[in-house]
Amino acid sequence: MDWIKQHKVKSVIIAFLLITFIGFLATPKPEQEAQQQAGNNAETITQTKPEPRTETIKQLESPKYEIVKEFGNAGKAVIISPEDVSEDKLTLLGKELNKKYGSNEFARIGVFTDREQALIHADIDKASSLEGQAATIYDQAYVAQFNVNRNSNLKQYTLSPTRDAKEIKL
Repeated sequence: MDWIKQHKVKSVIIAFLLITFIGFLATPKPEQEAQQQAGNNAETITQTKPEPRTETIKQLESPKYEIVKEFGNAGKAVIISPEDVSEDKLTLLGKELNKKYGSNEFARIGVFTDREQALIHADIDKASSLEGQAATIYDQAYVAQFNVNRNSNLKQYTLSPTRDAKEIKL
């Protein structure tokens, strides 16, 4: 009788282990479940929401400038590349000039695209006496003006000061 009891207990334990093992094998793994669910979703969902596009926006850099000549009371004639003549780039240049010279007592900075015209700007008598073709060439090369006068609270940055002048707030 002991043998029968022992045999029944062992049979129940083995049956329990077999059922647990079979249940474990039959249970889908999380990876399989995700794949299965993705397959089911693909069948039921006909339209998916597009992922937002992330485009890298190239940030503009301030144009590099060179001081050609300093003159008078805090006057400077600077040149930039003609390729840098756009409102956006000139505005960035104005902000850079403002950081560097905006707290000065005085500043008078003419921005040009041509070295010779910048040198003419530094000679006020010569600049004021230009006429005809020489004046036209000067005007075309003169792209911005930055002025500071702390005594009169003036801080002004103007694009194309000799043509259709546009003041930029810095």
